[in-house]
Amino acid sequence: MGFPRKWKHLIETSLEDLETPDRLFVVYGVCVAEKDSCGWKGWILESVYKKSNSKHSITDYDLLLESDSEYKCPNCGRDLFRTDTRMIFEKSTDQGPAAMPVEFECLPIEWDD
Repeated sequence: MGFPRKWKHLIETSLEDLETPDRLFVVYGVCVAEKDSCGWKGWILESVYKKSNSKHSITDYDLLLESDSEYKCPNCGRDLFRTDTRMIFEKSTDQGPAAMPVEFECLPIEWDD
């Protein structure tokens, strides 16, 4: 069984097709908001920014890019509590294959109509 062909343009997206981020904000999230929360803990994406290069920009990074902002536990689906533990990451100048610490094989994609 293959992927629906109507989504081919999304699956075959490349970096050249996108506005790529220059800065990422991550925050440490915990699943503790409800009595029956599961206690999951881990890093989640807080926000993704691109340099705007605008003369009227308040900061260099004021173009907010679309990213997952649901903050749901990947284990049980409940709301995550975002702690004050945060980090900022800047885009590396080396985006080549050697910069990726894990190699993986890409299988050919099959399509259904």
